[in-house]
Amino acid sequence: MKKHHTLTLKLFKKLDSLVPLDEKIRDFLYEHITGEYYPHDEVLLQPKDKSKDVYYLSSGTAVLYIFDTSGDKQVLEIYQADDIIFNVSHILQQPPGCYLSACGDSYLLKITYEIVLELNRRFPETDELSRKVVAGKELKNLWRNKILIMPGIKKVEAFYKQYPELLPPGRVMRDTELASFLLLAEGSLRALRNRLLQSGVLKTDN
Repeated sequence: MKKHHTLTLKLFKKLDSLVPLDEKIRDFLYEHITGEYYPHDEVLLQPKDKSKDVYYLSSGTAVLYIFDTSGDKQVLEIYQADDIIFNVSHILQQPPGCYLSACGDSYLLKITYEIVLELNRRFPETDELSRKVVAGKELKNLWRNKILIMPGIKKVEAFYKQYPELLPPGRVMRDTELASFLLLAEGSLRALRNRLLQSGVLKTDN
């Protein structure tokens, strides 16, 4: 039995909720899935790398980001437990132009993109699964687009309702990173969050 056996079963449960998995598909995936625990922040992918792996974030947090022309970190996506991490560079097999990093105290399962392609060749029924995984990613992107046009305090409230694991402040990610994701000034994020905490709308033990 693999050391990440229980976490693999958790992944299968997620995939089953999208499309029921045949036992042969489970066996194929189980044979090729690997896993690793990251006690500290660690870069998994750099801008000039080709995306070779598809990840499942079993626990913790992962971040997709770039550095802008001023050298400031701009967070593009924040992944949370139970997310499947992939991007268009897998399909195009071109460098993504961004960084992917696991935050400290995270556990990720992974499978190579070549194996995903082999899975689709052997089991054509997984095409529907792939479409639903992509649709899930698009829904999350749509959620972010929606909150970005909200008034500041509503934006911060919606963000922390979606990501309660990022409280208390500074435990997982720095305020400067979160502010870049929300397109807010760092000071504004802190002020708005403090108002929500003081009013009881947000709680650090969410």
